[in-house]
Amino acid sequence: MITASSSIDRLIERTAAGVFGPAELAAIVSNGDWLVFFPGEVGKRPETADLAVILPELVKGRNGSLQIAVVNAEDEEALSAEYGVLVKPTVAFVRDGDIKGLVPRIKDWAEYEFKLAELLPVDTNRSADA
Repeated sequence: MITASSSIDRLIERTAAGVFGPAELAAIVSNGDWLVFFPGEVGKRPETADLAVILPELVKGRNGSLQIAVVNAEDEEALSAEYGVLVKPTVAFVRDGDIKGLVPRIKDWAEYEFKLAELLPVDTNRSADA
C-alpha cells in the first residue's frame, strides 16, 4: 500500500519540490507560478497520497514554468490562516506571491486542469522574456 508520506517523498523527488516554512515560502513563491501543497496530517488523510501523485502531472504540462512547494507540517496551521486554507489537503495556486485560488481536497483531473488554466494561465509575455 502506498502511504501519503511515501507519496509526498516521491513528489519531492520527482519534482524537486521543497518543503518550506513561512519565511522561506513567502520568498520562494514571490516569483513565478507555484502550486503550494498543504497536505494536512499525512497519516489521517488518505486523499493526500492521491494529490501527491496528481501534482507532478500538472507541473509536467507546463515545461518548467510551474513549480511545487510543500508546506512544512510544523507551520501548516499558521500558513493555512494566511492562505485561507480551511481543509486539507489543499492546493493553493500562486503567481508572483499572489494567491489566485484554492482547490481543497481531492478533485477529478479535469477540475485541476480547469483551475490551472483559469487561475494560472500560460503567460506568453513571461515566456517571451525568458
